[in-house]
Amino acid sequence: MATVVIKDAFALAKRNASEDDRDEVKTLKTIRDTFERKKPNGILYPKIVVGGRVSFNRGSQPIEDTTSTIYAGANDELLAIVSSDSLFRAHRRIVMKTIGEPLRTVRTVKEFVAVIYDAMKCHYMVVKLYKILHRDISDNNILVVRIKDGTVRGLLIDFDCAIDISKDKEGVRGEMTGTRPFMSLNNLLRSNVMRTSLDDWESMLYLLCWYATIGFGTNGDCTEAQEPSTEQKLVKEQKHRDLHIAKWRHGTLVAITKAKLTNLRSLDNF
Repeated sequence: MATVVIKDAFALAKRNASEDDRDEVKTLKTIRDTFERKKPNGILYPKIVVGGRVSFNRGSQPIEDTTSTIYAGANDELLAIVSSDSLFRAHRRIVMKTIGEPLRTVRTVKEFVAVIYDAMKCHYMVVKLYKILHRDISDNNILVVRIKDGTVRGLLIDFDCAIDISKDKEGVRGEMTGTRPFMSLNNLLRSNVMRTSLDDWESMLYLLCWYATIGFGTNGDCTEAQEPSTEQKLVKEQKHRDLHIAKWRHGTLVAITKAKLTNLRSLDNF
């Protein structure tokens, strides 16, 4: 029996599912179908089995599980806030076959480089073949895949922020997506500059700087891959707070931007 992973999420969406170009299910199916047809050499990608919006029965009537359904009985003040199209979310469930471990479980620098290479190779091909921009390159969205023969591969996941840059011109200008420590400067500042694959590669640069500074595993020394204890997490967190790079995670968007510019200006500022 094949092992699968189930992703369950309330993601930003359009009210009409057929018009939702940012639907991760559609994106993953496009990637799967094209990769299976063109068979690019050596690409590891998230292989969707099935997925879609979640519904439940209310009497004999199927109802989509969305923010509109959840807040249907809310007072007018709250309803005015959550009824905005920009805040609308739909409950999606996706079943995928490729299984991986968190990026922090890499055991050596060599493994780390191999994992990052695979993830960004997939990113490059997805942009080249489908004009799909991921927009959230981060430590949570790259997995370590250990093959039975001992080979270590990298898997890029979570395409729920992805857009088709050949169609969605509004989404590549001024919109902020991603994970703060790894966001590009244009993203952090919500600038009106067109977002491109270079923003994702800039995120990768920050990811490399992050792990080169804090290390891996429970002790930050590439030697421990198991889940750290609560005490170990607290000790490590306190240790990281003393680093200049810690400012990439906390504070206002402007403060994080200034911290990145300062840290990257010279080695002495790291």
